[in-house]
Amino acid sequence: MPMEAETLPMFSWVFYIIAGVSLFIIIKLWVGSKDKSFVWFIAQLVFLYFSFLKFTYSLKMKPEAPAAMLSEENSLALGVAGILWAISMLCMLKGIWNLGKESSFEGSRFSKKR
Repeated sequence: MPMEAETLPMFSWVFYIIAGVSLFIIIKLWVGSKDKSFVWFIAQLVFLYFSFLKFTYSLKMKPEAPAAMLSEENSLALGVAGILWAISMLCMLKGIWNLGKESSFEGSRFSKKR
């Protein structure tokens, strides 16, 4: 895909910064709470990272396949990126589910006892 030369490196750096800050916050919350549910959020970031790598691979357009197979190679890379992203979202949902299940909502508007 044609784009300005600075676009992909800037896109990558922003992703790495946001992912790094997220990882730092997740580890800090995990250490503070000792709740194993935060492992799911770390797994989410790992799958998201690999999804990002596959996605940017398809954007770079530096083919390793013959010219006749370029669209198939890009389709496969985008498909794998989408599957990895979906797995990362499932990990995030599992983490949220576990935190909601294990958390004490007593005294909040979410508590069942009123």
